[in-house]
Amino acid sequence: MVFLDSRKSLVAAAAVAVLAASTSTSAAVITSGITPTASGSFGSGWAGGLADTINGTGLSGTAGSEVHAGTGTVGWMVDDGDGPAVDVWIQWDLGQSYSLDSVKVWNLGNAIGGAWGARSVDVFYSNVATPGDPEAAGAANWTQLGSTLEFAAADDPTSGFDLETLAGTSITGDVRYIRFEINSQWGSAVGGSDDGRVGIGEIQFTEVPEPSSLALMAIGGLLIARRRRA
Repeated sequence: MVFLDSRKSLVAAAAVAVLAASTSTSAAVITSGITPTASGSFGSGWAGGLADTINGTGLSGTAGSEVHAGTGTVGWMVDDGDGPAVDVWIQWDLGQSYSLDSVKVWNLGNAIGGAWGARSVDVFYSNVATPGDPEAAGAANWTQLGSTLEFAAADDPTSGFDLETLAGTSITGDVRYIRFEINSQWGSAVGGSDDGRVGIGEIQFTEVPEPSSLALMAIGGLLIARRRRA
């Protein structure tokens, strides 16, 4: 009877340890291995660096509540000439497949006032090795996140938004690629030659955390207890 009680205590303790370890493990931001590509980039002192969308250059503040500079000098931007943006896209290859916990986006502002950020956007994700164009021959390789989304205009500084919350639905399954097909922009404060400029300030991918070592040890304890009971 004493041995049985001890065994039950071991199982109960292991179960508590599993619960505690799993709830205390935090999601991790993916910080390496990401390769961005786009339909084009614009430099000349303004945002033109694809790498700036993933390296945190324009972010400041405490983790989880960062703001972006919103000045138009940090991030990615393409100049599509006079008039609205046409056939503009940006894509991120995460380097491997991930189960994503969240995707956070900071839109692009500009130093003059107003915003150069994306407005109407179709968001797609894929886990196919070479997915192609989601709006052409590669359509079958992608899943659209919700319907066409409207990204909030950027302030200076600008707060980020959760992509899945905006879409009202979740990214499901493993993901390697995220792509924005940008249909329109918020526009420029100066007009003229700036009317076709559109971009993204920053994007941050967070993966679903794997079980901690404490959780794995607790699970091992549960398995040992079960074997002894058998």
